[in-house]
Amino acid sequence: MNSDASLHDHTPTLAGAGIRGAQFLLDWLSIVIVSGAMLALTLFATNDDGTEGGGPVVAVLIVVMVVSVGWNLWVWCWRPLRNGGQTYAMSALGLRVEKLSGEPITFWTMFLRMLFLAIDVGITPLVGWITIAASAKKQRVGDMVAKTIVTRVG
Repeated sequence: MNSDASLHDHTPTLAGAGIRGAQFLLDWLSIVIVSGAMLALTLFATNDDGTEGGGPVVAVLIVVMVVSVGWNLWVWCWRPLRNGGQTYAMSALGLRVEKLSGEPITFWTMFLRMLFLAIDVGITPLVGWITIAASAKKQRVGDMVAKTIVTRVG
């Protein structure tokens, strides 16, 4: 006998450390490529006297930094917020960020997760990988603080 309650009971399949490591590397690679391209454009466009088209290199470097920070915010915060909790790599690999409470993710949830990447991968990627592998809900430190999980879609 199936009840309506049993039809709605759904336990998400949590994403493990391996697939999440691959997802992080793919998303991180997009950030490196965009930031590297901006830096290369700056270096190629800079004259020997340290100017770029008559302006100081500092101004160009500020633009590079703004674009890099903006791309980080897009990849880790805005893109998932607008696309069902998925970064580009998460979409490709069938993963999604969800709040433990079941509520929709917010920009601040995603921003908090992004800030804690400094702990999860900043010193060594092993911190994030070990916490995902060892925690019951397969969470990295950023997930624990933001109260999120990463699940497999489908």
